[in-house]
Amino acid sequence: MSPSSTVGLDLADPGWVRIDEAVVRVSGPVDDIVREMETVLTDQAVRSLCHALGILSTGFLFVDPYSPWLTAFFENPDPGRMTRPQKTYRTDYLWENAPAGERWSELVHSLFVYVRTLQANATETAKKRTEEYFRYLPKHGDHDYCIGEDNKLVRSNCALHYVCLGEMLFTIMAWRCLAVGLQLRGGAAPLADLDIGLGQVFPVYATCRWNGVDLLNSAHFRESGGRSDLLEAAWHELWGNRDCLRHDWHLLGLHSTASGNTTMERDALLTFIIGIGGLGPAASKAAVTDDVLNSAIQRNIANFIRHLGIIEQPGTVAEALTLIERYARLPILPFYMWHALDGAAKCYLVNAVWTSQKYNVVVDDAWGRCRHLGLALSAVAPLLRIDWTIPRSSSLGSEMRCSDADPLVLVNVIRLMARPLVEEHVYNSVFETVQRHVVHQTALRTINKGM
Repeated sequence: MSPSSTVGLDLADPGWVRIDEAVVRVSGPVDDIVREMETVLTDQAVRSLCHALGILSTGFLFVDPYSPWLTAFFENPDPGRMTRPQKTYRTDYLWENAPAGERWSELVHSLFVYVRTLQANATETAKKRTEEYFRYLPKHGDHDYCIGEDNKLVRSNCALHYVCLGEMLFTIMAWRCLAVGLQLRGGAAPLADLDIGLGQVFPVYATCRWNGVDLLNSAHFRESGGRSDLLEAAWHELWGNRDCLRHDWHLLGLHSTASGNTTMERDALLTFIIGIGGLGPAASKAAVTDDVLNSAIQRNIANFIRHLGIIEQPGTVAEALTLIERYARLPILPFYMWHALDGAAKCYLVNAVWTSQKYNVVVDDAWGRCRHLGLALSAVAPLLRIDWTIPRSSSLGSEMRCSDADPLVLVNVIRLMARPLVEEHVYNSVFETVQRHVVHQTALRTINKGM
């Protein structure tokens, strides 16, 4: 079942009513709030609301303005590092393929957690925020790192970070081509020479990598709760005995169909490549074969990295892979696995659920500071109203699994879900800090009187 076309939100919708009643009722210790909100967000009425709007999953994180800690889902939280124990909640993962969802939701979640934990650890080393959700979220109405007028408008007006379907697919396939190139030719191979054919055989099980780690053979990944058993089973199910890049295209819906028709995914990818100047404005979509499109992805990797605003330009395959993983506008690994296992496109949405007027965090030098200290990180169905890589017409057929919901409706629903966490992680933090200050000042006055 596909997300329905949703112009607005009926305030009598059972899912909305369930959330609205809960957020004004829940109280007590944060652990109790989390448990109750988890029950609310997994309620069938809320799941139906999320499905209708195209919200496939959303979770929340907060930066404490008085400390460097980040509160979110992390592996083995360690107060000595940059993560706190889990004091947050999320919605269920919604899948197009329900049986696949029952089998693989835990894996997809563990991959998101794994990537987020590595990002938090990298931030601790850098002493500034390096995560894409801080780096690319608009700080002062900027929209330097996105393409498409609709995307720019909603980004600047509503402080949203939305990655369109074409960019999602280009990023994922660029990452896959670089991982294959690393195995076939070594990391020192010149990026300019990258040319992996769709039928070229490669060691599939050696390309399940992230951040330089072979995830299928990583003790650290297993020990950190990364569920390597599930990952290995999923990788085998996806690939089996297949061993060429063409199968990636089938997994992501990029291949030409037998009837010669295009898919939504393929059309979005092609539109994106044309949009960044990768095929020229006069390119005829109908004349672009799978081989030409595959070559265009690999030929435009350096161009794409420049579009991300990265001054450093890669000379080798290894350098390009590192930059793509570090600066991509989405967490690639979990989105790749989720799309491939579900057979349905996903896009990435970040929106602020709390913006401070006084406090901010330091982001990478080129991106300045960010005052959005409470965020919702969401997977959504492609959003037709702001996704410039998807045609507005229905010419691609009824298989277009998109959402026509107003992005502001999605944002308001998500913000309502987050409200109890804002209370806990923002106002309680301020209250506790003030309370400690009062106790300290009282103690000093008592000591001074004794003198």
